[in-house]
Amino acid sequence: MADSERFKIIASLAVWAIWKARNEWTINPEEQISANRAKSILKESLKDIIKKSWLSTNLERESKRTKSELKVRALWGSNSLAVLERGKPPTYSF
Repeated sequence: MADSERFKIIASLAVWAIWKARNEWTINPEEQISANRAKSILKESLKDIIKKSWLSTNLERESKRTKSELKVRALWGSNSLAVLERGKPPTYSF
């Protein structure tokens, strides 16, 4: 389940990153907008989603926090995308 959910999120973010890079090029056609810009947008968006997902577990009651942490770890921590430690912001390996 986590693999298909992760794929859907990353695919959506990739389309968003390409769209955003394309819009930057449309607004400033004299600038060179490369695939690296889309990659950068994708990485920042992915980091933002992981960080917000992880830090939102701190807002939950203790009784539900463990279950939420397990879901976020399964989604983002299982493939070494991020190191998730309780009470700390995530660190990324990409």
